[in-house]
Amino acid sequence: MAESSSYIQGSLFEDGFLRRSIKNGITTNPNTAITELVANAWDAGATEVDITIPSSTGNLMIISDNGEGMTREEFLSRWMTLSYNRAAHQNSRIQDPTNGQQIRLTYGRNGEGRHGLLCFGDLYTVKTRKEGTEWTFVVSAREKKEALAILQESSCKKEGQGTELSVVVENTLPDSDKISQVISTRFIYDPQFVVKVNGCVLQIDDLEGLMDTQTLVSDDGIKMTASLVRTKSSAKRGGYQGIAFWQAGRLIGSPSWRLGDVYEIDGRTVTARRYNVIIQSNDFADLIHPDWSGFIRGDKTNNIFKTVSLYVEEVFSRITQENITETKQDIVKDLKKEYSEASPLARMQADETIEVILKDSPTTTKDTIKTAVKAVLNLQSSSEGEELLRKLSSMTATDIAELNKILSRWNVKDAMKVLDVIDKRLTVIELIKKLSEDPNTDELHMLHPLITESRWVFGPEFDSPEYTANQQVRTITQKLFHHKAYDSSFNLSKRPDLVVLEDGSCYSVTGTNRFENGITHLDHVLIVELKKGHFKITFEEFMQLQRYVTMILQQEGGNIHVTSFILGYDIDDGVVSTEVKGAGGGIVIPMKFSQLIDTADKRMMNLRDQLTNMYDDVDGMDLYRQYKFKW
Repeated sequence: MAESSSYIQGSLFEDGFLRRSIKNGITTNPNTAITELVANAWDAGATEVDITIPSSTGNLMIISDNGEGMTREEFLSRWMTLSYNRAAHQNSRIQDPTNGQQIRLTYGRNGEGRHGLLCFGDLYTVKTRKEGTEWTFVVSAREKKEALAILQESSCKKEGQGTELSVVVENTLPDSDKISQVISTRFIYDPQFVVKVNGCVLQIDDLEGLMDTQTLVSDDGIKMTASLVRTKSSAKRGGYQGIAFWQAGRLIGSPSWRLGDVYEIDGRTVTARRYNVIIQSNDFADLIHPDWSGFIRGDKTNNIFKTVSLYVEEVFSRITQENITETKQDIVKDLKKEYSEASPLARMQADETIEVILKDSPTTTKDTIKTAVKAVLNLQSSSEGEELLRKLSSMTATDIAELNKILSRWNVKDAMKVLDVIDKRLTVIELIKKLSEDPNTDELHMLHPLITESRWVFGPEFDSPEYTANQQVRTITQKLFHHKAYDSSFNLSKRPDLVVLEDGSCYSVTGTNRFENGITHLDHVLIVELKKGHFKITFEEFMQLQRYVTMILQQEGGNIHVTSFILGYDIDDGVVSTEVKGAGGGIVIPMKFSQLIDTADKRMMNLRDQLTNMYDDVDGMDLYRQYKFKW
């Protein structure tokens, strides 16, 4: 049958199709709907949004802003395209059209925010001004042949820019007081973004979500007002979370839980998503960049961050104390089966574990606490616990005395240090997985150093702080790679243990020492070679690494042993681990990224599988930043 450009029947749409098909409360929850519409004004670079909410149904609700507005062509291509992908067609940052200076990040991603108008009615009007023309469109979601249709359009000459949305409220009448609270706690962190509801602007001091206000003074005498604001749970897209700094009523940079190089709060925790901190001052003027993108590094800035850090630690510690009961109830509910099967003693110990962890580390994630509680509950009932009891019963009096000494020195901080190490290592596994699968990853500067700095993933024998790039290793590295390294950021003087060659391969060379007759000797050399991109390890690359191992054994002599790994995305058939003779001997081991991840998982007792949701909502780049600044 010949192909035809025409078709017999197109899609038909029942009344309210869009309203029913869009999830996340955008078309059903008035708080969410209006927050999304305000976020659209933010994305348009607006500094003012005016919302008029009627007192009864059947009347007009109006949302107007002074953003960049739209031309007719932009309205047709953006507004009328279902699931319009803003990130794909527009910049993720926008200039403030009123002054041309401030640059802000946009929120829009999936193109559904504008459909918040359907929460109130299926027929609405859009007036938008740009480039000297104001266009008026009457839009309907009631047409059977179109999900969204323009019923009328008109234009007139008018200067300025901005957009006005109006709809007759037929479905759900919003509560103006609730809308004020939701909008304010979502957007008030930026003092240059003013939202009015029925002519009223809500200030920080008037917020229902204001939890705490204190005056802070840094060591240099810089005065600040700190406010802790609890966000509303209604609208998830409302604003960035973190600490927002204001100078004379203007936002500095973007809110973040990071102060300098340290993350004060783990962004994955409920606490981080539930609260914002606002720091106001008139004394920051000489400490910020001319473009207001952030603070200039220096002692005064560090003292400001130290003062704010102490405040954040104090208020969140207090909040945690108040929420211990709530957290305990959540964990008991999640581990209902384990609690029901545990002895009264085990349940009591589990409750104490929750309290101790939260008091000592209030920002610990619930998943981490659950892992610790599970271990306490399962110890007495599991075969491992029984085996431990059998070992204890068979210990000699001397062994028990030594064990008692260890237990007398073990406290909650020690336990938290262990949990921190576990968290770090689980994060490393997840990072390797996420970054190795992301085609946009800067493998050279992110993935390669991350893996080579985490020697434990290659085996327990390398899990030692003794491995270092000492002078002897430096000499070996220079002999092997002289005149071959090309990347200046990883040269032999800055990072003697990390070298990048012209083909993109990255080599990490470290070693351990032993003392003999009071003189230090190189004992064990570890080489990790990582291939660039989705590289398949061939016999040629494998033999090159084997030659490097042979050269080290021949040059160094003695009892030196060399273990080497070559890591890629795939391995040619026939390329297998090979021993190298000479001196203390050596071995060359080919390994896939997937094998490395599986091996690391096993070394961490498959804990990552038990915490499958821990990193689901965390982007690889965000997780990398948290990892780099936390450790």
